Amino acid sequence: MLPFPAWSDIPIPFACQDKVNIASDGDSGQAGAIPDSITRALISDDAALHSALHRADFIARDADAAERKKAGLNKGRKRSQ
Repeated sequence: MLPFPAWSDIPIPFACQDKVNIASDGDSGQAGAIPDSITRALISDDAALHSALHRADFIARDADAAERKKAGLNKGRKRSQ
């Protein structure tokens, strides 16, 4: 049995890893973090792999991070009426 249901979302080339330490919320986020971190490590080692990994859809993460919640606001920028 797989550790969590989203394990099947990990692409086949990256599913052979035995142990990975992940600090992410949720099963889906953890399953997405495994191939993303391995892909970023491969690109930092050899920049020529970037186009090949992009064509294979391993580089698909949205780089925009959510803003932190600010005091007096409901969210990062959302104000109450």
